[in-house]
Amino acid sequence: MRRNERAAVRDNYAEHPLWLLLQTPARKVEGEMKLFRLSAEELFMETVRILDDIKENPKDASIRMQGLWDEVFCDMRDLDTADAQEEELALAATEVVFAVMFTLSVISDALYTKLTAVLMCQLVERDASDTDHLQKEYAISMIRMGEERLRSFIADYMQSDEWLSSEIEDLLENVPKEEAATRVAESFPAIKIAENKSTSVVVVLSQMYRAGWFVNGDGSKLTNRDAAITAIMRAAFSEEVKNIGQLLNSAKNRTYEGLKYYFKELTKD
Repeated sequence: MRRNERAAVRDNYAEHPLWLLLQTPARKVEGEMKLFRLSAEELFMETVRILDDIKENPKDASIRMQGLWDEVFCDMRDLDTADAQEEELALAATEVVFAVMFTLSVISDALYTKLTAVLMCQLVERDASDTDHLQKEYAISMIRMGEERLRSFIADYMQSDEWLSSEIEDLLENVPKEEAATRVAESFPAIKIAENKSTSVVVVLSQMYRAGWFVNGDGSKLTNRDAAITAIMRAAFSEEVKNIGQLLNSAKNRTYEGLKYYFKELTKD
């Protein structure tokens, strides 16, 4: 999410019971992540999306929720295959599943009790320390906001005709988009990459991406290396690059010596 989108969600739902529950634990978990960072606003949206899915299709919810952790983990991995460590992606997936499980656990209902058990079984298979840490943080957060307030909201919401996921999507639709970059004058001569140097350029760009030299237009962290490099290659050099991940995983890119192969010409006097 862009910074202004996060601000819109945060400001619009500042007093929402679910936001009040999630925000503090989410900020603490985000602070522990060095590369892949699931913001509190993104966690809020993902939790709402899953709750709405359960709400819309309650009859087969227990079947669909059986693979929720793996589904979320794979979705997170697709967002950033370049730098994020699997431990951080796993923590983010655990955080989402735990948020849904904890929210459902406050309702006295046979279906939600069953779903709570289904989700807990998935968490038990993962890092127990992550779940124990989240349990403590969420318990404190619920005490601060009031357990009865949370229970009343969730119980009413799951029976209502309200769809928070759609509401948030509509909100984000009205958030101003980033201003388009100023176009280079058409008279400026086209610049192309020299023959047999495309791979070298992609490797250089990937290292710049890894170092954090590229950001979104609003200054926020980019989360998709392949999309960023593809956009740069297309905009700067009118060149389409496919299978970036496969290209960067080639043997010469796996070691420092391999990387020097591509950078050696840049060190010439």
